[in-house]
Amino acid sequence: MRSPSDPPFEDQHFSQAKVDLISKLLARRPMFSAGHCASQILPRLYLSDLATASDYDTLARIGITHIVSILDWEPELLPPKSNIKRLHIHLADRFDTDILSHLPKTTEFIQNALDESKSNKVLVCGANIRSVFDILIQVDRFTA
Repeated sequence: MRSPSDPPFEDQHFSQAKVDLISKLLARRPMFSAGHCASQILPRLYLSDLATASDYDTLARIGITHIVSILDWEPELLPPKSNIKRLHIHLADRFDTDILSHLPKTTEFIQNALDESKSNKVLVCGANIRSVFDILIQVDRFTA
């Protein structure tokens, strides 16, 4: 089994993994059909937009316990009373951004959240969809 600190797979495999993950995403229905929604990508791992990640009531209904946000600015996502743990990656929404250097940190955060409790659920959101998919692919490799 590979660890999060291992170098990333070759680009060809990484590209196929993106296609596979997008197919999984498109095959699933949103968690809620009206208003804010999140799509379950893997068991206990969700993808959403920033509006959903900022909506405490929706997060509570889904049971989200951890959030990874990937944006070039740090949003104020949750009310102070929230127990949701959060990791923010400051990353510009550009084609040449270096997401690979952040993969060990994001993978470790997500893996620890999922290992900590069977009831934990993680939400990933961000403006740079390439970066979001790279993170989800990396997690899929280690949880498969």
